[in-house]
Amino acid sequence: MPLRIWLPLNGDLRNNGLSDVTVTNNNATVNTAGKIGSCYSFGTASSYLTMPSTTMTSLTDECTLSFWLYIISWNTAYATFFQAGTGGAPWNNYVFGVLRNSQTSKLCFTITNKNNTSSSASYLTSDLSTSTWYHLTFV
Repeated sequence: MPLRIWLPLNGDLRNNGLSDVTVTNNNATVNTAGKIGSCYSFGTASSYLTMPSTTMTSLTDECTLSFWLYIISWNTAYATFFQAGTGGAPWNNYVFGVLRNSQTSKLCFTITNKNNTSSSASYLTSDLSTSTWYHLTFV
């Protein structure tokens, strides 16, 4: 499977994948202290990147997500680190996502199938620490 969307996020929002997609920055900032150079920093719930919802509806039944994550502090329960969906309220419109599992120091990977049945918090990481770089991959 070729890379359809590949966002290195190393200072710009250029997609190096095969799909023609526009990524919009909403208050995220470029930080030069990333794991492998520049990265994007998301400090609050009001900082995020978006793509058109048609980007998600055009995917087939298989997908892989991989990214570096550095958690500065544990904030809100169920804080979302990554959500691929069709917009609106996250739980109702997730295709897949990575978020904090309640108030724990674990992340959960959630998937919704075509019948809109969510896996919820079925797939959990081990406990994660703040101020540590993690490379996460979900298939």
